[in-house]
Amino acid sequence: MTQTNGTGIAPADLVVTVFDQYDKEICSGDAKSGCQTAQPWDTCVTYYAVATQLSTALQSTPSSGVQSCTGPLPVYDTPPTAPVLNIELGL
Repeated sequence: MTQTNGTGIAPADLVVTVFDQYDKEICSGDAKSGCQTAQPWDTCVTYYAVATQLSTALQSTPSSGVQSCTGPLPVYDTPPTAPVLNIELGL
C-alpha cells in the first residue's frame, strides 16, 4: 500500500472501515483481525470500504461495492441467529 505520492504505508498503520449502501458504518478492522457483522435474513446489502492511515488520518477513496445476499429465514421451532458476514481485509 502506498500514498498517491508513492510513500509506503505499513499494514499496521492502516485501518479499514466497511460501510453499507446507506453510508452506515458496519465494522472496522485491520489486516489481521478483519471485521464481522450479522446480516439480517432475506436481505441484499452492498458494502464498500475506506482505508484510513492512522498516523496521518488520510483516507482512501471508497472501494467498489460488493453485494451480499442472504436467503429467507429457515423454518425452525426457534429461529437461528442471523448469518455472520466475515470480512477479510486484504492489505
